[in-house]
Amino acid sequence: MTSMQRRNLLLTAAAWPIAANTFAAELRHTDAPARVVMAGAADLLVIDSHSAAAAKLVDMSRHIGTPLRTIDGDVTSLWFNTLALSWPRGELRTLEGLTSPRALFCLELLAGDHRLRVVRRETVAPGLVHWRIEPRAPT
Repeated sequence: MTSMQRRNLLLTAAAWPIAANTFAAELRHTDAPARVVMAGAADLLVIDSHSAAAAKLVDMSRHIGTPLRTIDGDVTSLWFNTLALSWPRGELRTLEGLTSPRALFCLELLAGDHRLRVVRRETVAPGLVHWRIEPRAPT
């Protein structure tokens, strides 16, 4: 890892708590679910664009610098264009997202084939789940 990559990683990790607190405060003011907390550095954010809360997160995430992919309720494009190419090479191992339970179900099944698992799953509003996928611990 180069010093520039290390610097970007540290800056991203430091920015997450600030963005999460700002996002949660913004959600409280708009009567949307306020329990969303994006914690820790992720390799990729996955946001379902159907939700108003998710749309706010998309706007905020642009300032953090973590790669972002939006879906429209369907993970097919995300799978074929990003994950199916990256996961076999050991890239994008940590994902965090705000999607429908159906989208998470599909991602969880696909992740299992690549020794990844859902480590956090929290319903933040009807039809909206905050989740995190990470590598399984070595056994």
